[in-house]
Order: sequence, then C-alpha cells, then structure tokens
Amino acid sequence: MGERFIEITFIIVFFAGCFTACSSDDDGSSATASKVKGVWSLTNSKGSECGDSWDEKIPTSFTDGAYRVTFNSDGTFFAERYYEDDGWERSSRYLEYSSGKYEVADGILYLRGSYDAVLYKIKSFSGSKMVLHTDWDDCDEPCWVDLTFTKKK
Repeated sequence: MGERFIEITFIIVFFAGCFTACSSDDDGSSATASKVKGVWSLTNSKGSECGDSWDEKIPTSFTDGAYRVTFNSDGTFFAERYYEDDGWERSSRYLEYSSGKYEVADGILYLRGSYDAVLYKIKSFSGSKMVLHTDWDDCDEPCWVDLTFTKKK
C-alpha cells in the first residue's frame, strides 16, 4: 500500500475503520455529528491503488493492534493507530496519533487536522457501523479506499 493510503487511514483512523455495508444500513445521509460521536474501531479496509487491489480484515479489537478514533461532542476527534511491524504489536514504539476537528454534513465526514483537510463520503451508516469512502488519482490512475468502522462506545 502506498503512502497516500497510509496518510488517509492515519487521518481517519486514525479513527477510523472500515465497515461492510449490509441491507439494514442507511446510505450515510442519516449520519450527523451527534450520531457519529463516540469511539470507532477500524475493522476492514479495501480498495485499489496503483493497480494493486486489497481487501484486508483489520484486527477488530484495539488491543490486538488496530485503529481507533474518538469523535467528541465538541467537534474534535482523536485517532490512535498501532501499526504493523512483523505482526500487530501493541507498544508505544508502534503508536501514532492524529487529532483535529470534524464535521458531518450531507453524507460527508470532513476532517481537519495538522494535515490537509480530508473528506470521506459516508457510504453507509447505522448506529454501530460506518463505511467511509474516498478516492484520488495516483500513478496516473484512479485509486479508492473503503474503510469499515464499528462503534465501540
């Protein structure tokens, strides 16, 4: 996976995770800042970048070394990620943080932090599951990623 994917996943999940759509999920238009508020764990990422496609199940428990993002009621978020290095390892040596402000409007999740602003289309949303989508151009071809998150608190 390329640097752009890592940057994107760090931004959002850093919070963020992937959700697989199911028939009971809404299309994302029902998502609001108050409904998004809480702790979300990334459970899956799938996408395509520079001709490479992937569908990766992320450890579902943060203690397994996954991604977690907290959306606060004051419009701020805080993301944590234990990244992989010879397997998922939970230690401060492999921990990264991200934080900033977020907004939810018209089925879009906007994140602003120390990096450039990023937006994700909310593909599906329920009280406990959210699938975020973003796309960009890289290597002279379109790239995309879907991140599936499950609400923990």
